[in-house]
Amino acid sequence: MKRNWSPDELAVHWTLTDAELHLLPDRVDHNRLGFAAHLKFFELEGHFPTSPRDIPAVALSALATQLHISPTALIHYDWSGRARKNHRAQIRTWFGFRPFTRTDGQALHAWLPREVFPGDAHLQHLSAIGLDWCRDQHL
Repeated sequence: MKRNWSPDELAVHWTLTDAELHLLPDRVDHNRLGFAAHLKFFELEGHFPTSPRDIPAVALSALATQLHISPTALIHYDWSGRARKNHRAQIRTWFGFRPFTRTDGQALHAWLPREVFPGDAHLQHLSAIGLDWCRDQHL
């Protein structure tokens, strides 16, 4: 994810819609901000951030401003806890995605040699193509 965002880009990509704001009630500040950051990151990247460092500081600040809380609230977000797991499940459902299954792995395993390997064997590129495939499959 890019680190620098113009004010116009922030407005387009990191503004929470009314519908998205309705997903946030009844959460403490750090969970509201964590959920919002996961939601917008997933919308842009098709996967979840793995740590707070993945979220651009300027984007985090923009989200915090919209929620009327401090960006430092994210310090208290539990990146390995039950709330994050629930947030991820809600966000996947919101966007029409589901968890990756063994059957999906088998389908990806069959798809890669047929569609990708004949023309490209660079690992980094294959990883990006695999992530694109997962996004296309809503996984």
